Amino acid sequence: MNYLIIQMITRLLLPYIQVYSFYIIAHGHLSPGGGFAGGAILGASMIFYALAFGLKAGVEKFSHGMATVLESSGALLFILLGLIGVLLGGNYLTNGNFIPIPMGSIGKLFSSGLIPIITFAIGAKVASTMTTLFYTLIKEDEVENADIREIDN
Repeated sequence: MNYLIIQMITRLLLPYIQVYSFYIIAHGHLSPGGGFAGGAILGASMIFYALAFGLKAGVEKFSHGMATVLESSGALLFILLGLIGVLLGGNYLTNGNFIPIPMGSIGKLFSSGLIPIITFAIGAKVASTMTTLFYTLIKEDEVENADIREIDN
């Protein structure tokens, strides 16, 4: 079936939803939001695209391999940023004066050292996990339905 209106609305809204998700991720240390909330919005936007245009088109835009790389790199970045504090003599995920990233001034976007970078790592992990989970569940549902159809015949 062709869902022309849904596809047109998706084409119009998707860029705004994704920009908003990056805004939520980037400003998580200044206002409510952060990596999990922004990543969930970003993941939902990719799911929204797959629902509007079909699973095949969704996988073409954001493949399982790309999701795996993004998920792994988000987790790896989080771990590496945590180890920076340990290697420089602090605690895991320490954000202090000895971190080589400037702290900036309070209330500014770049005012919290490692926290925005950590938040982006969390956002990437959450978005890719949501998308991968959705694709996996849809594919399992297709396999189960195919099995049921074979039994019926």
